[in-house]
Amino acid sequence: MFLRARPRHAALVFACALSAGAWGLARAAAPRGDKKPEPAVTADDVKWIDELARARWNEDETSKIKPSSPATDGEFVRRAYLDLVGHVPPADKAREYIASNDKEKKARLIESLLASEDYAKYWANVWSNLLIGRRPERMIDKASMLKYLRDSLAENKPWNTMVYELVTASGASRPNKMDVPFNGATNFMLAHLGDRTMPNVPATSFTTRLFLGVQVQCTQCHDHPFNERKQDSFWGINAFFHQMQKQDFNDTSDTGQRIFLFSELKDKPLGPDDDLFVRYDKRNGLVEVTPPRWLDGTKIADVSAELNLRQRLADFITDKDNPYFAQAIVNRMWAHFLGRGIVHPLDDLGEHNTPSNPELLERLAKHFVESNYDLKRLASWITLSMPYALSSKVNATNKEDESLFSHFPLKQMSPEQFFDSLMIASRADRVGAKSPEEVYKLKEALLAQFTTVFGNDEDREADSFNGTIPQALLLMNGDLMAKAISKQPGSYLRESVDEILNAKKAKKKLRDPDAALLDDLYVAAFSRYPTKLEQQTAMKLVRATLAQSKEKDPIDAYQDIFWALLNSSEFVLNH
Repeated sequence: MFLRARPRHAALVFACALSAGAWGLARAAAPRGDKKPEPAVTADDVKWIDELARARWNEDETSKIKPSSPATDGEFVRRAYLDLVGHVPPADKAREYIASNDKEKKARLIESLLASEDYAKYWANVWSNLLIGRRPERMIDKASMLKYLRDSLAENKPWNTMVYELVTASGASRPNKMDVPFNGATNFMLAHLGDRTMPNVPATSFTTRLFLGVQVQCTQCHDHPFNERKQDSFWGINAFFHQMQKQDFNDTSDTGQRIFLFSELKDKPLGPDDDLFVRYDKRNGLVEVTPPRWLDGTKIADVSAELNLRQRLADFITDKDNPYFAQAIVNRMWAHFLGRGIVHPLDDLGEHNTPSNPELLERLAKHFVESNYDLKRLASWITLSMPYALSSKVNATNKEDESLFSHFPLKQMSPEQFFDSLMIASRADRVGAKSPEEVYKLKEALLAQFTTVFGNDEDREADSFNGTIPQALLLMNGDLMAKAISKQPGSYLRESVDEILNAKKAKKKLRDPDAALLDDLYVAAFSRYPTKLEQQTAMKLVRATLAQSKEKDPIDAYQDIFWALLNSSEFVLNH
């Protein structure tokens, strides 16, 4: 295991990295370029969000909330990258954004991130975790689920179309040689079929929770204690999955062992003797029955052999007159970006759970429907709004605010965000690699080690770190961190040092090499430049290291500095 003795040095650098002025930014002027076209969505287009937020802050005349100051450029570019593409910005992109004087640079940044390949890749992973979990059962094909999601998000498929396809998907769970049509979206329902005693119970719960923001599982065994939903609310939705069935396809090895190939999900036709009723137990011991029925009590009227119940359910879910559908995704997206839903918990919409800003939720949902369920447009609105652009530093009036979004929340990175950010900041996946193929293999090997420690069987959603001892040891002393601060060719540290040394040898005009290298490390890790106090503390560390080193190689000191930055709370937090 990789261990370094650095208690004194690490303490010094941690102190400077987390000092009171640690999140300040030095701004540099940038030359004006050619005039660029206007972004599709600008901050002016979302002033209505700002006005609705201000209205709630000013609602109480005796205790008005004053919002936090605007986030610095470094804070904003970092959080936008993390929230939209799942990793911190490369150092050169952070420098470029900080230096820009473009009045529309926020809108241009958001637009470019939404158009990138990383957007579809990151959000496919977010939705895959929600739909089937990080580590689904062996027979569920996560790669096929990811491909469906990546393709859909890359083409910006309307949200109502995606949900319809997920709810009604039929076909093979993975590509096959048996002429069974492949459909990666089937893995959602296949992951939640339940067992013979409780068929389709997980499918009922996940479908309503993720796509409607409604907790009907609360009424599986009894009437809801806080609203008017009865037990048949759950079983009425469950009845829509009545036709759904799975067929597994297997092969046999030379030794006679069964080899699973894929599953096919389909809907069996209704026979003349089939009924649509689902039977369930009441608490008083009686058995009740219910046909497929929507949340408002609407039942299926036209029963025929051609009836497809899942398609009918998808029609109900995505109907424009269904208020839950648009509000659920708007609330979930708001929670992703702002750390908390307008309705909290985010998947418990209903009359029993009042939104913190009802008009904001209603208007966001209305405009989302009018945009043809455009997820990228929704993300643009939220990330260009004033609440998203506020600092995470609170003031005396908003330090107790948890629901009105008067300051940006401190959000821990998800395991996926942390791993990808570490790769971007340090280029650990390139250390020792001589080709793109080797880079890929190294990254996969590092990721496998990382997810073994950070994963668990329960994290269905994009959960944050649990702070366990194995996690802390992996981050501080594991092979992953060893590669992140490596002196070998390919690492960010090595390349930064070599670039500065080569410039010095070529007698190019260059400011203090130590200051330039320190800037590189801070921008790579935090998307900001070091403060004067941090510079002074770091230089003391460099001098102390050189005094003790036989080789007089300052890169050893910068290894300690980079190690401390990557292990600091400022790196792990999205602020």
